[in-house]
Amino acid sequence: MSTVLQIDEEITRLRKALRSGEGAAIDHAAAPLIRALGEPLVNQARRLIRSAWRPLGVEGEDLVQDAWIRALTYLTEPGGEAVRTQEHLLRLLLRMIKQRFLDTLDRAEGRDEQDFDDGKAEQMSGASELGEGLLWLEAGARQKLIGALFAGDDAFRAACVGKPKRRARQYQSYVLFTLAEFYRREVLADGETAGLFERYVSLLGIAPEDWGRVEQVAAQPEAGDTELFAVVNTLCGTALAERKALYVLRHELGELAS
Repeated sequence: MSTVLQIDEEITRLRKALRSGEGAAIDHAAAPLIRALGEPLVNQARRLIRSAWRPLGVEGEDLVQDAWIRALTYLTEPGGEAVRTQEHLLRLLLRMIKQRFLDTLDRAEGRDEQDFDDGKAEQMSGASELGEGLLWLEAGARQKLIGALFAGDDAFRAACVGKPKRRARQYQSYVLFTLAEFYRREVLADGETAGLFERYVSLLGIAPEDWGRVEQVAAQPEAGDTELFAVVNTLCGTALAERKALYVLRHELGELAS
């Protein structure tokens, strides 16, 4: 039996145990994967901690533990069904470790990325659809800014007309949620636009694997805001939970593209 097949079976066993909610079964199923992936995860987490210019009050092992907690939750969600191999799970955990590190770094720098002014959000953004002005295919300041957004923090800051209040990934979460809503509302209902929409997503620089996970959830008839927030938060390392935050992010992104 090949190693990949054995790992697939271990992940399947872990997913089943997680859904059962039985602590002993979860511990037993998770143990071999935690042992197999432990060294590269801890090494990466420690490198990140050492790279910080100031003490963060956490150890590399703290980042790893947090990543595992998030990953175990994600494995039971619709998007988590795509995780079938050790390599895929390792990539997911490494991404979560980096996102947790960036969150910790933000707090050390005195920035609260979740500080949304809910009372002014809808007044600033208006009552129109969240994606209005962002999903048109013609060239323009907003499309250019969104393209830079998915190229990383440096490219995003360089494309902004002012200083962004948050990291690129916060605005990425808004765009991904908006694209997901547009996809399930418009594209699924009109198959003729599917190819054009897929090309647009690609032009924005969104990784095919990332969009595939969002698309999988958006295509499910029973999926609502909770499911979309879950997959977007996992990909971007954010903690969005309600639409008020999206209105704020839309307003800020519009200001940065003006």
